[in-house]
Amino acid sequence: MNSQHTLRVDTLGQSRHFQLSFSLWAMLFMLISVLAMSANAAASDLTLAWNWVADSRVTGYELHYGEASGAYSKSLQSATNSQAVSGLEAGKTYYFAVKAFNSDRSLDSPFSNEVSTTIPYPAPEAGFTMSASSGVAPLTVAFSDTSTSKVDNWQWSFGDGATSSQSSPTYTFTTPGTYTVSLMVSGPGGAALKPAQAVVTVATPAPLAAFVMSGSAGQTPFVVQFTDRSTGVIDSWEWDLGDGNTSTERSPSHVYLKAGEYLASLRVRGPGGVSAQAATAKISVVVPPPVAGFSESATSGVAPMSLVFTDVSSGDVTACEWDFGDGGRATGSQAVWTYQEPGTYSVTLKVTGAGGSDIMTKTNLVTVAGPPPVADFDAANRVGNAPLSVAFRDLSSGEISQVTWNFGDGQISAERNPTHVYEEAGSYDVTLSVTGPHGDHSVTKSAFVEVKPKDSSLPIEVGEVMVDHTWQWVEFGRSFIDPVVVANPPSINDAASAVVRISGVESTGFWIRIQEWDYLDGEHGFETVSYVAMEKGSHVLPSGERIEAGTFTQSGRWYSSFGFAEAFPTTPVVFAGVSSTNDAKAVTTRVRDVTAQGFRVRMDEQELLTAGHGAETVSYIAWQPSQGTLDGLQFAVGMKAKGASDQASTLSFGDGFAEIPVFLAHMQTANGGDPTALRHRNLSATGVELIAQEEQSKDAEMTHLAEDVGWAAFQNEDQTPKIIEVGEVVVDHTWQWVEFGRSFIDPVVVANPPSLNDAASAVVRISGVEPTGFWIRIQEWDYLDGEHGFETVSYVAMEKGSHVLPSGERIEAGTFTQSGRWYSSFGFAEAFPTTPVVFAGVSSTNDAKAVTTRVRDVTAQGFRVRMDEQELLTAGHGAETVSYIAWQPSQGTLDGLQFAVGMKAKGASDQASTLSFGDGFAEIPVFLAHMQTANGGDPTALRHRNLSATGVELIAQEEQSKDAEMTHLAEDVAWAIFQ
Repeated sequence: MNSQHTLRVDTLGQSRHFQLSFSLWAMLFMLISVLAMSANAAASDLTLAWNWVADSRVTGYELHYGEASGAYSKSLQSATNSQAVSGLEAGKTYYFAVKAFNSDRSLDSPFSNEVSTTIPYPAPEAGFTMSASSGVAPLTVAFSDTSTSKVDNWQWSFGDGATSSQSSPTYTFTTPGTYTVSLMVSGPGGAALKPAQAVVTVATPAPLAAFVMSGSAGQTPFVVQFTDRSTGVIDSWEWDLGDGNTSTERSPSHVYLKAGEYLASLRVRGPGGVSAQAATAKISVVVPPPVAGFSESATSGVAPMSLVFTDVSSGDVTACEWDFGDGGRATGSQAVWTYQEPGTYSVTLKVTGAGGSDIMTKTNLVTVAGPPPVADFDAANRVGNAPLSVAFRDLSSGEISQVTWNFGDGQISAERNPTHVYEEAGSYDVTLSVTGPHGDHSVTKSAFVEVKPKDSSLPIEVGEVMVDHTWQWVEFGRSFIDPVVVANPPSINDAASAVVRISGVESTGFWIRIQEWDYLDGEHGFETVSYVAMEKGSHVLPSGERIEAGTFTQSGRWYSSFGFAEAFPTTPVVFAGVSSTNDAKAVTTRVRDVTAQGFRVRMDEQELLTAGHGAETVSYIAWQPSQGTLDGLQFAVGMKAKGASDQASTLSFGDGFAEIPVFLAHMQTANGGDPTALRHRNLSATGVELIAQEEQSKDAEMTHLAEDVGWAAFQNEDQTPKIIEVGEVVVDHTWQWVEFGRSFIDPVVVANPPSLNDAASAVVRISGVEPTGFWIRIQEWDYLDGEHGFETVSYVAMEKGSHVLPSGERIEAGTFTQSGRWYSSFGFAEAFPTTPVVFAGVSSTNDAKAVTTRVRDVTAQGFRVRMDEQELLTAGHGAETVSYIAWQPSQGTLDGLQFAVGMKAKGASDQASTLSFGDGFAEIPVFLAHMQTANGGDPTALRHRNLSATGVELIAQEEQSKDAEMTHLAEDVAWAIFQ
């Protein structure tokens, strides 16, 4: 662009420093030409010209210019009349004026006229830069406009159809591809000749892995549902589930079976490659706590009520703790508990496992009612001649308020333990009915009492006891109705003066002890004392001599006369003694003036006491001197004049006895007046030494005049000792006492098998074996409820030791201690000539769990034995006493018993097997049996049914604590029958 401007320059003025004498008025004209725009688009160059000043002093010109009129910010000097000006900015208006100056600048002319011009804009040139030219979608690119000149309009095209009019836009390419980006600009100087362009390449991105889970923590088995939430284009999924398992499913489900901490991860692949990072998540799996649960065998019953509690908890259980609500506790997966008292009980089970613990309480689960009473009884002397006195004993259990006995002969009683006399011969059923607050019950025992026709024999029993100063009970071996008991003299093992005291005489026995005179210390050693018990009344011996037994009451210290019920044909001898203890002081009886009509008697205390003794019962037996045999009892009764004094005197028995007899004696005179007691020593089969021993409470003098002595000696004709008793009892799960009908020293008792009235598996238990009897009951295996019906069980009691039968066969009865669950070997005291059969059983209750014995490998030298608890129990049974009777197979008679003993091969299995007794017995016998082998290994008890005079059925009954299987291989069975 060209412009012309005229500048008029005045003549030089006078310098500030110099005074000029002339004036310059000439007018200057300036031609301004605008030069072409230089390469710098932001500015324009132009040239200004002005007229020459015709003044010789002018040496140059100074061009002033600026953006405000009259206010010039810049200047240029020129020696000519033109000047090029550069660096002017387009779009701005500039003002120009010129001054002329002299050489030393002492003179300047005024400014010329002012000219102005506006610098035009050049056409812009498009250009831009990018923050990125390639990348993966979505790719965001920031564009920056770099166009030249003034631009006021931008037209962007991003190559995908999108545009922008911003000067420097930012744009996101979402789709992979190659895009040409162009910019066209325009401004005051016009439009750019062409657009600026660049290429952007957008690639497909790698996918981004992500997922969510249905849960991150739980209990085994823990199920986790994984759900893919990855973004991007995905072709495949790679799962690592952290427990060694993988998956290529998009959204797999997985079960974690074991406890632990797991890290699950996911990587995804697509056209853009594999995800840069794996998505991960932690999973925590723990063992769940067990869930407590249990079952019970019953929830109601009567006390004592035994229940089986079984753990049915779910989950991992390592320990069970039971609380039965009555203070009882137990551990283990199965517990047996007996509620002894009525009430309602809550039961709690706490189970513990690796995952923790849980508790289940069943509130008011068990209701225990008070049990109705269970009637039961026994009796002594159930078999005998009329009149038969039977002492009944109530063995009923439970709470009882009333009892009623029906003796079967039309008589009844409400006493708890009555004694009843059967006057007539016959077989009597006895019924006991009991009533209590929880109900009533009756039991009838058929043919319980057998009364034989009246026996003309003398009702007498003689015996000998070892006794000291303590009271001792003597049980009769036969039946009495109203017995009279006399016992004298004691031996002289302990030299201290003493007397025999008797008290509490009953139909079944009496109490006896040695009592020292009161001035002594009362502690007396053991003495041998003989006694005679006889039914009260008058009796006639087969040889015609008479006996009278009776009692009367005596008191004081003086003699009184007593007359016999009937005069004797000749003078008898009198045996008398105090048989009560109303007055505790020591006392003895003195007899004198014995005649056929009666005698005189007094009670002597020690001499220092003079007040007289309190009222007592005095028992006496008056017996005409005689000798002979009475019911197998050899006897001799006589009187020896002056037979005892303070010096030992020998009394001879004449022809004597085969063995040492039972000896009875009593002084018949009172020649010596001081209190005196008869003592004896050196008793033999032919005689004895007697001493009349005075007491010394008043003085030390013991001289005593000789006294006449009545005496009696007795001995059984049959001296063969009885070694055996057999019997049969009806018993349930409650303990029952069995009293022996004879005396033992150290009895061995075996009892087996029980009958099969109640099909529940059970064993026979024996405990507390004593010389007088034993306890017995039926015990069910521990997994059952413990309530068992009545069964018939036979027993054999035998004196411990080795015995030889009349036919030569041997028997051995003994005991030993056994524990645990394994077989042990036991040797006989002496080898048998041939192999015996063995009857064995546990006879103690140190361990309360049900147990039975298994016998095997029986030889002439011994046998092997183990104790079996129920199969579910494996710890082994506690130490117990095992009783056994080994008996050579034989038959015959022993102690009046007909017997047969044998062995049947494969005589019992789980199926009923018949055992035949051969010729049999006239009546149903007492039956004993025991398995001799252990072919079947599971715990098994022998049972029997259909017992008859000719045979019986046997069953080997397995218990079912572990499984329901009851098949049992056939076992050899030993058997014995008695009648």
